[in-house]
Amino acid sequence: MDQEMLEQIQQMPKTVLHIHLDGSLRPETVYKWLKEQGIDISLEEVRKQLMVDRNCRDLNQYLEKFSLPVSVLKAKAILNKLYMNYLKI
Repeated sequence: MDQEMLEQIQQMPKTVLHIHLDGSLRPETVYKWLKEQGIDISLEEVRKQLMVDRNCRDLNQYLEKFSLPVSVLKAKAILNKLYMNYLKI
């Protein structure tokens, strides 16, 4: 593939065909939403609870990272905000 074709492909509009909302949240966004709900937590702690370490040992350790996003997404207002954010992309 030549450089011109690569640039054309990169400039084409893209669409998300499949996304797991609970696994696609940015730590900064979750932090903001938790603060709005009155939950006292640091951004560093949110990152620790959301992001998988490079040395992830197994599937269970990986799946543990979904507990915080799932709890955050239980609020209807948060789901609405998330949905509106995805529409802006």
